[in-house]
Amino acid sequence: MRKSWTIRKDAKAVSPVIATILMVAITVVLAAVLYVMVTGFLNPGASTKPNVFINTPTALAPASGFGFTFGVSSVSEQKPIANYKVNFFVGSTGSTSGAITMTASMQFTVSGTVYTVAFTDAAGEGSLTGGDSFVATKPTALTSGTVYHVLLFWGATNDQIFDAAFTA
Repeated sequence: MRKSWTIRKDAKAVSPVIATILMVAITVVLAAVLYVMVTGFLNPGASTKPNVFINTPTALAPASGFGFTFGVSSVSEQKPIANYKVNFFVGSTGSTSGAITMTASMQFTVSGTVYTVAFTDAAGEGSLTGGDSFVATKPTALTSGTVYHVLLFWGATNDQIFDAAFTA
């Protein structure tokens, strides 16, 4: 038995206006999806703050000066140090300069006393990574019972990443 194919003349297709509207809608949706994908690839995680984990701050040896030190144990994403800001507090009193962009040596004035926070990039790659360290010092002995804070912020959003608090 042979099958016969015939074109029906009584059935109507979608009108040309509806077809055009559907094609335009599909094109707009595809363009929006493509835009979202491309912008995500061009600027991945620009404002995403990394997670930084630090070791417990410890007092400097007397021969090394007056202050404390702490190391970075791990970082979730390697980012250049220029993306970070640092601030220094004594108790609840912050520095007069506020948070400043992280460099190898930063100075903060709190209640007339100048504190220095030095950053050591252990691997020398210009990024904050595990193994890096910080040393906070002042010209005279730390005041017993006082809490000193080194705070690290993500520069793009000013979100605090950690507070390395040390009680003298």
